[in-house]
Amino acid sequence: MIKLDTYGVEQSISVKEKQLLYIVESNAGIKTGEIDKKLGMSNSTVKRMLDKLIILKMIERQGVRPGSYYNLL
Repeated sequence: MIKLDTYGVEQSISVKEKQLLYIVESNAGIKTGEIDKKLGMSNSTVKRMLDKLIILKMIERQGVRPGSYYNLL
């Protein structure tokens, strides 16, 4: 994934966060409920990881929860 190399943040994100990025990359417009099923993690954990990746400007949220979805920046 080029995004990780471009921003030099590869060391600052966990393996699960990398998996989350790959899921978002492969499934543009994916919703939180779909992500937590793919990762096998709780919804609240996935939301925390998504919020961190938004702050790092790696993904963006479109819409307002619960109808929001995510895309790579």
